[in-house]
Amino acid sequence: MSKSETVPGGTGKGALEGPDEIIYLDRSDDIGTLLQRLERVEGRHALIIVPGSEPLLASEVDLRLLKRRADALQLDVIVVAKDGLTRRLGREVGLRIYGSPRAGMAALRRLQRRHGTPRRAVVRDALKPQVVETVETARGRRKKSPAEQYRVYSARPKRSLPTQIAAALFLIALAAGLVYMLLLLVPEATVTVVPATQRVETSVTITADLNAYEVDFTRRIIPARVVEVRVEGTATIPTTEKRDAPHNRATGRVVFVNKTDEEVKIPAGTVVRTSTGTNVRFTTVNDVTVPAGRGSRMEADIIAELPGPSGNVAPYLITTVEGALALRVAVVNERATSGGDVKQVGVVTQADKQRLKDLLLQRLRQEALARMQEQLDAQEFVPPETVQVFVISEVYDKFVDEPADALTLELKAAANGVVIAGQDANAVALDALQRMVPSRYYLAAQGLSFERGPVVQIDEERRVSFIMTASGTAVARVETRGLRELVQGMPVAEAQALVADRLLLRRPPEIEVRPAWFGHMPYLPFRIAFVVVTELE
Repeated sequence: MSKSETVPGGTGKGALEGPDEIIYLDRSDDIGTLLQRLERVEGRHALIIVPGSEPLLASEVDLRLLKRRADALQLDVIVVAKDGLTRRLGREVGLRIYGSPRAGMAALRRLQRRHGTPRRAVVRDALKPQVVETVETARGRRKKSPAEQYRVYSARPKRSLPTQIAAALFLIALAAGLVYMLLLLVPEATVTVVPATQRVETSVTITADLNAYEVDFTRRIIPARVVEVRVEGTATIPTTEKRDAPHNRATGRVVFVNKTDEEVKIPAGTVVRTSTGTNVRFTTVNDVTVPAGRGSRMEADIIAELPGPSGNVAPYLITTVEGALALRVAVVNERATSGGDVKQVGVVTQADKQRLKDLLLQRLRQEALARMQEQLDAQEFVPPETVQVFVISEVYDKFVDEPADALTLELKAAANGVVIAGQDANAVALDALQRMVPSRYYLAAQGLSFERGPVVQIDEERRVSFIMTASGTAVARVETRGLRELVQGMPVAEAQALVADRLLLRRPPEIEVRPAWFGHMPYLPFRIAFVVVTELE
């Protein structure tokens, strides 16, 4: 169990209602015990001291849980850990973390000064631990009386500097000699253990809400925002329906008859037509001159004004000259006109227009999604299902029923989509995965995997619900405290059996004793080293 020392709160103007607290972790403690201890801190600051070089908090997941709980409690936490991995991971998650109690206490005093709380701290020195507590008075700083101090250690009489140096050198030399003798005479052993592992996985439904401002781990709601872009494009498709349409114009010849005594000039483009039924109009192709004298004749080539079979008329049906020339000449076609025909051509339909619009909207939706993604921050994403496109203008180059083999559309639109922060979704999934870890196990930071699944619902307020799957490896906790004392002096085989029985291991432990001929575990516990090798699946 952890133990704690209380730095008393003051009674002055800046004092807190409860005391700050120094928490000493025990090797048997875990993150759950520490989080429960934090909830009982009454002051504003807490100093957590990890014993020795134990990697009790050498897990990014545990450190993130510690930081999250401290923020929720509005508690300034300082961690002291000699383990280098713990300090590096602690800084990455944003914790104040130091390598020695002295540095941790100095950080605590700085926070107390900044927040106006009493300037009190427990300071331990390796040779002569003592508590230093000072308060500001009207005449400066003063030492507090023993009755006011939390813990007091008597100071040794000061010696002269040369004497201290000589004593220190003697002690160092003596210690070095003893260590050398122990290394020569006392055997050592290395116990290598591989903790058991379990693969854990969970899938959760997460809701991204435009009206949320922070992550709600309980209801699994995360904030979202909207991004907007403008897009435009043009597309062309072939028409699908075919109809008969006039193709070539009919041609033929007519005879102009002079009704006067003078010659008559007939210019090209003179219009002649039928006189019965539906009038079919023709125009002359070339200039011709009808000789003088009544009854004089002159032939001229003609072509129908409109294409198609309607220009194919029987003989003697073209009998009318349009315009002033009708008073001077008569006209007749002695032979039928021919050559007017039809062909199959495409025709624009309403279905063609709708098909073209759907095709272009789909393309613009994809273009809008790509442009939205260019505006996103790291780990943000826009589910394609949330992209909405609103048409601003659409212009077709052909009308319905107009003959055409192709139809073209020019479209302008505004699009928007819902932006979701991937790190928020990962945090919620990680929280759910953490709850799946069995007792006596912890979740390894390495090998965590997050996979985004499909969108399952988008409601009227554009709240987006989607599946998130998280997986990782749970590693058995290896608590070696007390094992050295239990296996000291044992035969190697018995020590292996004992360690395998006490710990959750993936395979039997490996014990290497030096010298090999010794056959037993060392009789001094500190000559037994445990090496933990984690093998992730």
